[in-house]
Amino acid sequence: MRRSAQLSALVLVAALQAGALHARLPYKTIIDKLDAKTEREKHFQKEVKKSKCNSCHEKKKKKVLIGIGKELEAALGGKDFKYEKALFAKVDGKYSDKAIALVRKAINKKPEKK
Repeated sequence: MRRSAQLSALVLVAALQAGALHARLPYKTIIDKLDAKTEREKHFQKEVKKSKCNSCHEKKKKKVLIGIGKELEAALGGKDFKYEKALFAKVDGKYSDKAIALVRKAINKKPEKK
C-alpha cells in the first residue's frame, strides 16, 4: 500500500514537471494556415507539413520536445507559458488575431545561444 502511494506521488510530480508546450492542434493549424512572410515562418510551415506532430514532438514520447518544438516552447515563454484555451478557441471558424500574433512572434524569435 505504501509503495503504491509513493509511486502515485512520483507519477504526479513527473506529470507536473512536464513541459508547458503539449501537442495542441491550434499551434499546428495556425502554422499551416499562416501567411508566411519571413524565412523562419516558411521553414516552420515546411517542417510542420512534412513531419506533422513529429516536427515538434518525439515520435514515441509525445511530451518530449525536439527541433522546432523546443524553439517554439522557448519563444512562448518556456516552462512558464500557460496555455489559455479561450485565447486559442476558434470564433466563427477562425483563430483570434492575438493567437496568430503570439504564434507568429514565437516563430520569428531568434533562438538563444547557449
